[in-house]
Parts: sequence; structure tokens; C-alpha cells
Amino acid sequence: MKLRLVTIVTVGLALCAGNALAQNAFRCDQDGKTVYSDKPCPAAKVVAPTQDTPEQKAAARQANDQMRKDANDLNKRLSDREKLEAQERAAARKANAAAKAKEAKEKKAASAKAKAGKAKASKKKSADKKSKKADNKVSSKS
Repeated sequence: MKLRLVTIVTVGLALCAGNALAQNAFRCDQDGKTVYSDKPCPAAKVVAPTQDTPEQKAAARQANDQMRKDANDLNKRLSDREKLEAQERAAARKANAAAKAKEAKEKKAASAKAKAGKAKASKKKSADKKSKKADNKVSSKS
């Protein structure tokens, strides 16, 4: 409630200050020199008014509206782009995790296959040793 009151007072003061500062200024040519004054030029030629004409104000308002629209469009495109990039990063992380899991699975399978091959080779080696021993015993008995 207090914040709302402070906001209202601040906005009100800003509007009042804006009106106080929006005064007419006159540009005059006196003795070949350009002079600025808050009062119309006495006995001097008025060069040009310094306030915007209604057409200029309308054009400025239209330009400001267009800039706001363009800024909103840009913010929307940036937001959409950020969302798309976030989705792409998530998909890439997921694919990377799946590839790592597949690689680990293949490595584990290769390791198990290698162990099985070593065990088979070891059994064959021990069987060959036993066979040689048996052959040696038979040949030594003869």
C-alpha cells in the first residue's frame, strides 16, 4: 500500500515537472546575432518557433510507437531463439549421454568377451599341459 502511494506521488510530480519545463522558447535575430529568449522578440525578426508543430508531434508519436513495436518483436524473436537453443542443448546433452551409455555398454561387453576368451585360453592351456604330462608319463614308462 505504501509502495503504491509512493509510486503515485512520484508519477504525479514527474507530470508536474514536465509541464513546468515545457515552456516556449523563441529564437530571434537581433543585429545579425541569434538570440534565444522565453519572450517573443521585441523589434526583432522571429526566426522560427522552437516548439514542435502538431504534425511533428504526431510523426514523433508514430515513430515511438513503431520503435516500441519493433522492440517487442525483437524481444519475442530473441525469446523464441533462446527457447529453441535451450531445447537444442538439452537434446544434444541427451544424445551425448546416450552415446556415452552405449559406449560404456560396448566396452563392458568387450571386456566380458575378452575375459571369456582368456578363461577359455587358460583352460585350453592347462588341458594341453595335462595332456603333455600324460604323454610324458606314457612315453617314460615305455
